[in-house]
Amino acid sequence: MTQCYIRVDEGTRHRCDNCGKVFDADELDMITDIQERLTPNSPVPSGQCPECSCLTYQLRTDTPPHNSAVGEIAADDGDASKHCLGRNTGMGGKILKRDS
Repeated sequence: MTQCYIRVDEGTRHRCDNCGKVFDADELDMITDIQERLTPNSPVPSGQCPECSCLTYQLRTDTPPHNSAVGEIAADDGDASKHCLGRNTGMGGKILKRDS
């Protein structure tokens, strides 16, 4: 068994990919057997959940999570044809408004 510590900024919040609970950076556990848990081109986890031992990922404050971007487009004004989804360099998508 190997353990890996990912250095994260103090004061950041992190969500478990399994149970959905949110933790402060100092609450995260070291990741066990990281080499068996990552796949190519996947986001780098921030730690391991202290509750269920699954991977956690840092919450972004500047962009919505990649899974919710489409829902936010539709929820914006009900007319998704006026919007497009742009990608930034982070883990999420960024909603860009097109000129009509």
